[in-house]
Amino acid sequence: MNRIEKAQILLEQCEKDLERMQQITEELKKIDKNCVALDKYYTDHYMEDYEAYEKASYRPSVLDQDSIWNVLQGQFEEKKILLKQIINTI
Repeated sequence: MNRIEKAQILLEQCEKDLERMQQITEELKKIDKNCVALDKYYTDHYMEDYEAYEKASYRPSVLDQDSIWNVLQGQFEEKKILLKQIINTI
């Protein structure tokens, strides 16, 4: 395989990679929207719902403060990793 053929393969792969990056960008928008909505729930309604279920035999995991914190913090940490990776490629 000569240099031009290798470059052609790279070009085609980079075109596919661009499409994947564009899809990832759209997915990140959806992820962020969900994160913001969960944070808003926690800020606006969590305590009210927690108190309503305080003595119930079943408590949804969303009423476990650690569950919300862990997922929001986990997403924050993953975003930092992604940001560092992106910055290193610019």
